[in-house]
Amino acid sequence: MSQGPTRPSSPFTTETNHLHSPIIRDLPIEVLCKIFQAYLPEDLSVPKRHHYFPRDRLSRIAFPLKLGAVCRTWRQAAWSTPSLWTRIYVNLVDKKAAYLENQRDILEKWVQRSGSLPVDVYVSEDCGTFRNDPDPPAGLACLRVLMQCADRWRDVDLHPRRRSIRYLFSQAAEIVPRTIKLRNIVITRPNEDRGSRGGKPDSGSMLDAWSHCSLRPQQLEIDGRCWPGRSDNLDWSSLTNLRATFWTRDEFLDVLRHAPNLHSCHLEHLSGPDATTISSESHVQHDRIQQLSINFWDRADTIVDFITTPNLRDFQCDSSRDVNMSLSTFFARSSFPLTRLDLCLGSYTSTSLISLLDMVPLLEHLTLSMKSSDEAVIGSLIKHLSTTTMSPCTSEVDDADVRYFQNSTNGFLPRLECLIFKGEFRFPWSSADHALGLPSNFGKPGWRPLKSLIVQHRSEAALPENWVDRDTVARLIELRNVGAAIAYDVVGRDRQITFIVNWEDYL
Repeated sequence: MSQGPTRPSSPFTTETNHLHSPIIRDLPIEVLCKIFQAYLPEDLSVPKRHHYFPRDRLSRIAFPLKLGAVCRTWRQAAWSTPSLWTRIYVNLVDKKAAYLENQRDILEKWVQRSGSLPVDVYVSEDCGTFRNDPDPPAGLACLRVLMQCADRWRDVDLHPRRRSIRYLFSQAAEIVPRTIKLRNIVITRPNEDRGSRGGKPDSGSMLDAWSHCSLRPQQLEIDGRCWPGRSDNLDWSSLTNLRATFWTRDEFLDVLRHAPNLHSCHLEHLSGPDATTISSESHVQHDRIQQLSINFWDRADTIVDFITTPNLRDFQCDSSRDVNMSLSTFFARSSFPLTRLDLCLGSYTSTSLISLLDMVPLLEHLTLSMKSSDEAVIGSLIKHLSTTTMSPCTSEVDDADVRYFQNSTNGFLPRLECLIFKGEFRFPWSSADHALGLPSNFGKPGWRPLKSLIVQHRSEAALPENWVDRDTVARLIELRNVGAAIAYDVVGRDRQITFIVNWEDYL
């Protein structure tokens, strides 16, 4: 929000305005307002890596001001269209007092022009903003403007320091009802401020001044080192989507107990105690969760020993530890209708992996992240898939097909459609085509509907010579020609694809 769009028009601007096309100048205000609305940026969320708005995003936010700088007609139309002013951004990132004072003036008019519509609020700050400043800075005056519309907040995206969060919520409590309902709330804080706490969760004191009021979000994204998940100032009853970082296992379990409508949950760097005795009081069954993603940290792998999710359909698990036994027990206890599974585990064994997958017969999409030490496990899984493509009916296949699948069974992943391998390993392409079945049976009823086989090989080196023989390539191309999607991508350390194999080059 710069000063430029609010300055008086120059003679050159006035003269230019008279040159506008009569068609544009004579458009009805209602039509002009709808055109303005159509050009509003869709996504103004703060980039998670920066916790502040880069220059190009600030330019998009100032779009309503730019409209008003074109001509008097456009200014009147923009100023009288509340829907253009429903996204309010406060920039507290290392700004001088003059900038903040000007921003406050713009914010006051911005809030007024939003009328009575729900508003989305964005606040960005870094730890240097209030450093060595004993008096309330001009930035707090900008936050006070947000209080004027606190009863209309819809989406709240906050990346400030604790001091600003305390001030924002304590002042907002003066005009909001006991519970403020939000569609979405994101709360993190600048990296420098996190470091001062050593990665430990905040004590929750930032909310003491707002103890008589609570937030009731439908979606919540929160850094546990910024605001504890067990805070009394959060009403979990309407929560459907949760994304949390640096929470403890007990904080997560507490939310599960108080969020009956939770549908999707993504946890990063989840931590837990070194040793815990599982009791019936500590165990939680949640019947609504359908998506669960957990990135384990410390000994949080025990979290799956404390939960049962009978309706889970999408599960992602990332752990550097051996959690095969805990996962197996979790799968057996929940008996969920899982259709999507993404595993990145510290270790695998052929027996444990195949046994685990055998518990999810409805699985349609499987992603496995592996290491070079897991090559034998990959080979065993491919072989097992090859011999369990599905039991053919003798009336539909010839003798050669029967001999090919003479060891097959009906039970292993009968609905699998997509199989993805990621990591640093050599993939057994010479036997991979068998997992997809014979080209003549591809896509036919009664056979596993595996249509996609994708390998993302992480490597900085070029593919070695003779990494695949021509006969294998020919079989893979034949399968591709009947509808299979077979891809081999080389991925760099930055996880970006650096090379895509064209199978015809290896014939």
